[in-house]
Amino acid sequence: MKPRVKILADTSVFIYFCRRLPLPAPVEQALAAPDTERYLSPVTILELFRQWQRGTVLENPDTWLDLALPSWRVLDVTVPIARQSALWDWPHKDPADRLLAATACVERVELWHMDQTLKKFTGFPQRYFHNVLTQIESPKSRNLLGLAKGKIKFLDAPGKLTDTSGEWGENQ
Repeated sequence: MKPRVKILADTSVFIYFCRRLPLPAPVEQALAAPDTERYLSPVTILELFRQWQRGTVLENPDTWLDLALPSWRVLDVTVPIARQSALWDWPHKDPADRLLAATACVERVELWHMDQTLKKFTGFPQRYFHNVLTQIESPKSRNLLGLAKGKIKFLDAPGKLTDTSGEWGENQ
């Protein structure tokens, strides 16, 4: 019997996967596999709404988050996680990144992320992936990838895709 894959997704990986934005094929396949255990930190939800407030996430998360969450397990921020996040002697002081890394460490689940700063640190299980969208420069190209409003697919249960727009784009 093959061991189950356990993935703690950072905010970017979560958003990209749920919004069907381009991810490296192995990441997409692993997250979509029905036997993958997908985990989130409440920090991801906080970051998601802050990104929406700043305009880096275009669609209000209240319009899609409840559809996405049933296929994820949200891990609590416990005292051991909070403690570990403060104890690392890292120059990087971002509390969200520290809490995500500490969650991976304490819960013994690999943090999958696209954070170039976080990838430099040790002490927690992690896997870094290159952000595919950094190679897409024009707004027209981004819209072709389904970043425009109304072209959203959600993974609302393991292996089950729901199209909320009535449109299926080529790259979605």
